[in-house]
Amino acid sequence: MVLLGQPALDLFPGKRELKQTCNCPDPASVCKHLAAVHYILAERLDEDPFLLFRLRGKTQEDILASLGTGAGELETAVIPEYGRAPALSASLPEFWQPGPELAHFSVHIAPPAEPYPLLVRLGEPDFFPEARRWLAKAYDVVSATAVELAFQPEEVTESETE
Repeated sequence: MVLLGQPALDLFPGKRELKQTCNCPDPASVCKHLAAVHYILAERLDEDPFLLFRLRGKTQEDILASLGTGAGELETAVIPEYGRAPALSASLPEFWQPGPELAHFSVHIAPPAEPYPLLVRLGEPDFFPEARRWLAKAYDVVSATAVELAFQPEEVTESETE
């Protein structure tokens, strides 16, 4: 079945396109020699991702032109606000703080519509009678502890008050 707009050629080769043989006496389908070739090919693809396109008969210029970006324009195609991240040592004080992207993100904590949904879904185990009653107590304690930890007031350090 061919879908409209589906490319005639896949990016990655299929099983019928890949033929690998080695004349060594190793009976494995992928001997150490073929494994070495795969490893080297993977290294080359890491160094030059456009190699995959060249192996499929397309040049880097063809790919960039089809994306609407010329070879000289590649740097400007990167979104400027997603530049390099600051060094971890420079961002440690606010590392766990949400960024401006999450300014309007809200979390609503509420109990589930059905109590103990996981226990209901899994059902009563055969090996432990009344397991749901005992596990429900454990779930209650874990849930209460999680809510308590989530809503603890943040500690204010001396440097923040100055």
